[in-house]
Amino acid sequence: TQRETQEKEREFNQLIIPKGKRTRLTLADGTHLWANSGTRVVYPSHFEKNRREIYVEGEVYLDVFRNESAPFIVKTKDFQVQVLGTAFNVSAYPSEGMSSVVLVKGSVNVKNYKKEQVKLVPGQLVNIHTGQLNTPKNVDIEPYVCWVKNMLMYTDEPLNRVFKKLNLYYGREFILEPEVEEMLVSGKLDLKEELEDVLHTISFSAPIYYEKFDDKIYVRKERMINEFNY
Repeated sequence: TQRETQEKEREFNQLIIPKGKRTRLTLADGTHLWANSGTRVVYPSHFEKNRREIYVEGEVYLDVFRNESAPFIVKTKDFQVQVLGTAFNVSAYPSEGMSSVVLVKGSVNVKNYKKEQVKLVPGQLVNIHTGQLNTPKNVDIEPYVCWVKNMLMYTDEPLNRVFKKLNLYYGREFILEPEVEEMLVSGKLDLKEELEDVLHTISFSAPIYYEKFDDKIYVRKERMINEFNY
């Protein structure tokens, strides 16, 4: 009956991905969703006939099943993304000051709650800072979406940002010495590997070493012999 259908449309599921985990699922309309570590997604068991809507805190990659008569909307705390059929990445972690949308194919409309909006073309990124939309820019999309393939890519990235991501991906706490935080590194990490191997890889591109203590991992600057006073 129509009433049963309406009740089903009002049933919501909540997907919570803890740190150290990532997952993938197919929504009721055939849309594929990948959810990154530390993410919460609220989605209906059944979509309404002329509107598809989900809520995201954290990071998701979506390959949206095209349906001209039912726009697909991703809502976050500060903005929403509206599409018909397309592939894109949304990063909106509450703990981060900056959110972003990266478009892989198709087109998306990003709108904040002041009704300001921007339209992206494939290969573009827009940053959203405390609800304010920045100007879209052309980027290499691979570093933004490679987490779906269990990779982490970074170019001239400060180590504190790299370790923030590793905290999410592995669920371990890192304490960085102040001298280490702003060191810039470039590289590519395979997140399927053990954390030990990942840390070993990073230590090739920066003068750092690790100490484990009380379940925390301390990241310290490697001292050169001539830095010590004798």
